[in-house]
Amino acid sequence: MWYEENDSSRPFVLVVLFTDEKYDPDNRMLSCRPPCRLIRKNLADCLKGIGKHAGVLAVLKPLILSDSKKDRARLPELAPQWEEEVRSLDLPEHETKEVTELLVYAVMQRFSDLSLEEVKKMIQLTPLDKTVAGQELILIGVEKGEMIGKIQTIQHVLKRPVSSREKLLPKDIYELKTILGKLESAMDMMR
Repeated sequence: MWYEENDSSRPFVLVVLFTDEKYDPDNRMLSCRPPCRLIRKNLADCLKGIGKHAGVLAVLKPLILSDSKKDRARLPELAPQWEEEVRSLDLPEHETKEVTELLVYAVMQRFSDLSLEEVKKMIQLTPLDKTVAGQELILIGVEKGEMIGKIQTIQHVLKRPVSSREKLLPKDIYELKTILGKLESAMDMMR
């Protein structure tokens, strides 16, 4: 349509991919004159043709399957293979996560009666503690826990009678209150 509207004379190639053969009307209403080309393909056939070298297109492989009982039975076997293809792409972690989420979405679109939990069982999403972001969150939690522990210890010491505090800590009460104030400020910033 753009080509017709812009009176362009440059040749083009138009690729129409059908997600299912049933959507291909197999009529020639769409046509073009050489040197322009029109390529009509079934996406499932294309994906079968590229096999294990699909790259990021592995996320579309659930579209190869039909709703038949036979294909549904193969899904638990195939989904981990597709996931492995995605993970083997050597993408940055955030992109791998996004592509894996697209794979989950494609499986759920093809098999809409599956629950998210069923799909997650087939496609093992990386546990949070194994991701860089998860390790950073754990470190933040550990640091926050240590800070809370220090504050609680100082609060406990400050609640004791003066004579008891002097035995426990060589610092005077004003120095401890200053430290406590700094710790409380740090805690406020972390919230």
